[in-house]
Amino acid sequence: NLSLSLTSVASNTILSSTSSMFVFLIGLACFKQRFDPLKLLAVLITFAGATAVALDDTDTSPKDGPGHSFYGDALALLGAALYGAYTSLLSACIVDEQTFPMPMLFGFVGVIVLLTMWPLLLVLDWTGVESLELPSSKSLVYLLLNSWIGTNLSDVLWAQSVLLTSPLIATLGLSLTIPLAMLSDCFLQSSRLTWNYVCGALLVVLGFVLVNTAELLRGGCWARLCRACRGLQQGPLSDSPLESTSDLRP
Repeated sequence: NLSLSLTSVASNTILSSTSSMFVFLIGLACFKQRFDPLKLLAVLITFAGATAVALDDTDTSPKDGPGHSFYGDALALLGAALYGAYTSLLSACIVDEQTFPMPMLFGFVGVIVLLTMWPLLLVLDWTGVESLELPSSKSLVYLLLNSWIGTNLSDVLWAQSVLLTSPLIATLGLSLTIPLAMLSDCFLQSSRLTWNYVCGALLVVLGFVLVNTAELLRGGCWARLCRACRGLQQGPLSDSPLESTSDLRP
């Protein structure tokens, strides 16, 4: 969010969509995830779709927004990397929800933020960066609804998807907000869609379908092809058992 005030919306969207690439690379480097060319292709296709949509928004939106900034781009890229690390660690550390339920996890996160982050509000008010004042009754209602639906419920559902599928599938699934936003603009606001926007949204859907297809084909001919590719790099082929649905679990 901070990067939006320092760079353009297009740059923020494109760099934030690299979070799936960070998830993919962190899984390979830190958690010994097996390399799957189809998953890499899905990541690249999704990134291309998000880029097409972001550039289309730049062409059709007013030019009075924040301009290009190195610091804003760096913050967006850093946020994508931290999100990739957080998603990967979440799947690796919490193998079974019965031992550590997701509502309890986010409850602890809320308590920690409540106890440790509130002094920052006083500092921001004292320095004049952000004024500290009570919201109106109407604003308070909207804030509570947003915190429950847009933050709490959505995060719990997303974390459940990380455990039930894999960090990569869950991350690419978040990109489906692009085609859903396209449908919302089309039916609710009667917006006129461009071909770049439609093609970008379709690429995002295609990337999500491909990464799920890679999971389904893991035990078939595609798995044998992947083992053959790994064998060329590492030595003799090994008939390892099928992996579980999660990429990062042992």
